[in-house]
Amino acid sequence: MKIRLNNEVCSHLPGLNVAVLVFNQLKNDKKSSSLDQLLRGVCAQKRAQLKNDASAKELNQKINASKKDSQVLPEVQLLESTLRKIQGGKDLSADNNIYTILHYLSLRNLVPFYAVDLDETEKDLEINFIEAKPGLKAKDVNFTKETTNIAVWILDIGTKPKDEFDRLADLFAKDIQKYCNGLLSKAFYLNADFKEADLDYESEKEREYKATHEAEMQQQQAEETENKNVEQPPFMTEPRKEIIKVKTIRDEIIEGYYDAIHAWLKERNPVVDISKDDLQLENPADPEHGDFSLNIALKLSKQMQDSPQQIANDLVNALPKLNAIEKIEVAGPGFINLFLTPEYFEQNLNKILEQKSNYGRSDMGQNQDVIIEFSSPNIAKPLAVHHLLSTIIGQTLVNLYKYTGYNVIALNYPGDWGTQFGKLLYAYKHWGNEEVVKKDPLNELLKLYVEFHNKAETDPSLEDHGREEFRKLEEGDEENTRLWKWFREISIANLENIYQKLDVRFDEYLGEQMYIEKAKELIESGINREIIVDGESGSKIIRFENDKYPPYILQKGDGTTIYATRDLASIKDRIERWNPHKILYVVDVAQSLHFNQLFEAAKRFGFDQSELVHVVFGRMQMPEGRMSTRKGEVILLDEVIDEALLRTERIVDEKSRDLSTEEKHHVARDMAIGAVKYNILSQNRETNITFDWDRMLSLDGNSGPYLQYAYARAASILRKSKEQSSETSQPEKPANEAQSDLFTSSTLNEHVNAANEKPFAHNIEHKLMKKLTAFPEKVEAAVKENKPNLLTNYLFELAKDFNSFYNEVHVLSALNDDVKTARLKLVEATKHVLQNGLNILGIKTIEKI
Repeated sequence: MKIRLNNEVCSHLPGLNVAVLVFNQLKNDKKSSSLDQLLRGVCAQKRAQLKNDASAKELNQKINASKKDSQVLPEVQLLESTLRKIQGGKDLSADNNIYTILHYLSLRNLVPFYAVDLDETEKDLEINFIEAKPGLKAKDVNFTKETTNIAVWILDIGTKPKDEFDRLADLFAKDIQKYCNGLLSKAFYLNADFKEADLDYESEKEREYKATHEAEMQQQQAEETENKNVEQPPFMTEPRKEIIKVKTIRDEIIEGYYDAIHAWLKERNPVVDISKDDLQLENPADPEHGDFSLNIALKLSKQMQDSPQQIANDLVNALPKLNAIEKIEVAGPGFINLFLTPEYFEQNLNKILEQKSNYGRSDMGQNQDVIIEFSSPNIAKPLAVHHLLSTIIGQTLVNLYKYTGYNVIALNYPGDWGTQFGKLLYAYKHWGNEEVVKKDPLNELLKLYVEFHNKAETDPSLEDHGREEFRKLEEGDEENTRLWKWFREISIANLENIYQKLDVRFDEYLGEQMYIEKAKELIESGINREIIVDGESGSKIIRFENDKYPPYILQKGDGTTIYATRDLASIKDRIERWNPHKILYVVDVAQSLHFNQLFEAAKRFGFDQSELVHVVFGRMQMPEGRMSTRKGEVILLDEVIDEALLRTERIVDEKSRDLSTEEKHHVARDMAIGAVKYNILSQNRETNITFDWDRMLSLDGNSGPYLQYAYARAASILRKSKEQSSETSQPEKPANEAQSDLFTSSTLNEHVNAANEKPFAHNIEHKLMKKLTAFPEKVEAAVKENKPNLLTNYLFELAKDFNSFYNEVHVLSALNDDVKTARLKLVEATKHVLQNGLNILGIKTIEKI
């Protein structure tokens, strides 16, 4: 039996969290009078609160926030109905403890809930909207004294801090067990990223239902299997508390040698000491110099006043024998070269085949919370091509951090406040048309914004009109507030359409506007604590010691806050909500000074519980200079995606003639998005990028489609292997493992295979095996440096080595069965690693090209 979140619910309530608890062997046959008193007491308390208009209004706001038009979550409807009963003078009562404790906890904490008797449940459970028809009573939980096995879930629509919601889930679990005994057999969370889970329970009624609806269930299962092709990879959808313990070979070697080197130093020269960070393993460019190289002897030479060669020789004799190391050599000025055993590479190969989608994952993050803020465009404007950098780099960092054991909160911090909205309000009121804007919201609003600036060049008084409209907005003018909310709503809806095309997902949209009041409170606190002082023209600023940075303006002379103040308030809010290990801001290099000032200001206020990191990237510009939204000199992201799709469709239509029309469309779409993403991710993020259509949409060389093709090649060989093994009635003959090359239209040349070949004896096989072992450490390096290009560089090298592999040796037509099996293992392992890497990059894998 499963429980799942409906997609519509996730779309409308992206911050929804659901805690699910499964209990078995409950004792519900004796009613508890003390528990009944608790329920009556909380009913009386809530009745008193509801008589207070302010309290009643606050409760209604919380409930209405989770409704969608005429639809409502039944869990919310039940809480609303219960409060109405209490307000009308009724007390809740029941003959069993489960009902009583659940309603008591729900009312006490004002948290929506629902629960079912698992033995009375026929099929999978779904959390979905229902039509809230007038007069229709809310469905209440239904238990009897005989109920012993239940599933309970509580809801938060994204308003509670994570630790508070966790506490509520623990409270429900403890109190249910306290008053009903029984066992808590399972507990987990559902959210927009993890929509489904198995309750690990099958009732008699469920078995009967499956028997009578077998055909229907098979059809549903087939549809679910098909849908899984477009779902998120496993590491994006698993419960946040699951962790996979993995050590890289680099970690194993350092841990294996550190104690021995430390002990050797203590005996040889007690004054000198090292840390594990001093043991740096490098990858020699020449395979003749080993798989790893240790340069610790060079580091110790000056401190110990001895030659690095002598230190290296002495260290080699002191190092313990590790199973993964075949031999150790001293080379050059004192490098210690390490050679891994063939058995290690084979063991790692088997590990990849066993772990599959989990290969390369680690517990590096130790379940620490990390906030990653990215994309964050100004609302009322379409995404342009320069937004790609923050959006794609940010989502890839989300994927990388999740893959390495962090709990990630993906934040979009849209620019939804400021003088520019006064300009837009003025433009819309004077030149805008509601029906025209509704048809193409962001592009039409951009046109109005550009028109304002064009006219302001000849009529500077328009700038004053724009400031006046924003002043009215800040003061709560009804019409301006209504229009602003409309601009924001249609902007986010349209942004989501683009994000969906790019497989970009956010846990929260927390815009600047929500921090206006908190920013004002921060100013007052800073003045009282003498952190904030007077600046020029009545402004409020922070001065930095020794003029480390220019003064940081937090309030203008007219008393209004600016984006810097709101950024500072947002740090305070994020620490209070999540208390994260670190907060990453994926923002371009032009904001470097701002973030230096912001982080220093945060320390002054005591907001230093979390590490604050500015993930800098270069700017994207046109060949003739910078892009300008004000002048309308931008290339829209939609245009880039459409052009990419047009170019890939032409190539796929010409080269992939065996595919159906629908298959060609899917391949072209996935390749187009892959090309756009990879072009961003394959470059060092700190460098500037000049927009170039041909380079952006390149389909060969170091490109996304090149990696997708390597994956498809591996998939093709494995398919042919299965076909070959199933053709038992056909006479044996060498298999044609050629697949049309999308880029060159070339095919594999036939090679003569010797029957006495040995597995993994070919140099290219060893090179490919060695490359596969490096995947976990490349993933961790990309996280440590926040540089996705470290992973893309690795994947490109892997794809090149794999291409060399299938061009130099035969797999399916190998005459020696052991060699054939070994090479098929290499093909399958490469397929898994390419898929894992592409999943992290957010690039779809293609089974057939």
